[in-house]
Amino acid sequence: LQRGVPVLWASVEYRLAPEDPFPAGYNDCLHGLLHLLHSPALSSELGFDPQRVHLGGISAGGHFAAAIVGAMARRAPPDCTVVRSVFADEPMLDPRMGSLSYVENADARVDPVPWLEWCWDMYLRDYPGGKEAAIADHRITPHLHPPPKPDGGSLPRFLVLTSLGDPLRDDGRAYAAAMRDAGAAVTHVEAKGSHVMALMFDKASKEAVYRAWS
Repeated sequence: LQRGVPVLWASVEYRLAPEDPFPAGYNDCLHGLLHLLHSPALSSELGFDPQRVHLGGISAGGHFAAAIVGAMARRAPPDCTVVRSVFADEPMLDPRMGSLSYVENADARVDPVPWLEWCWDMYLRDYPGGKEAAIADHRITPHLHPPPKPDGGSLPRFLVLTSLGDPLRDDGRAYAAAMRDAGAAVTHVEAKGSHVMALMFDKASKEAVYRAWS
């Protein structure tokens, strides 16, 4: 963007739990994207190519970016091939919260584990069967349900950022590994530091992210 790459930046102001639990935020993100893609008048007015989409998000937004690329891949053509790349920045993906990073970084300042647990409880409070049932839903745990490769096409490129001091570190690691196992081209950058703060202080990782994104 700093180099003048011509893009249209669109941000969805999705609804939040606890007032609006799943699937409100997910639906808002998906429908917002589809509205842009299926509105020729908007495409012409704003000057974007609906066949060249790049998704990105951080934390809960990283969760939605991962979930939406999976949703798009499961749709009929041409929707299944429009996403060209995904930037999942420290995504929050696994409501079980059972990996080692939740133990090693339990007292993180930005996203302590009790707060993350509360977030999942609020987001899934109306989900039938609760967290355990939600594991089987690709809209909630995209790292466990990689997007299918479209017929005659390929998966998007993925850039995944994790931070060593983040309880969500292993969620991102699992997502990067799952996308790579599914056949996607994946760049995984792991920064030193904590949630959402790492690139402010880890210059080498910041430059690696910029190189991969460009």
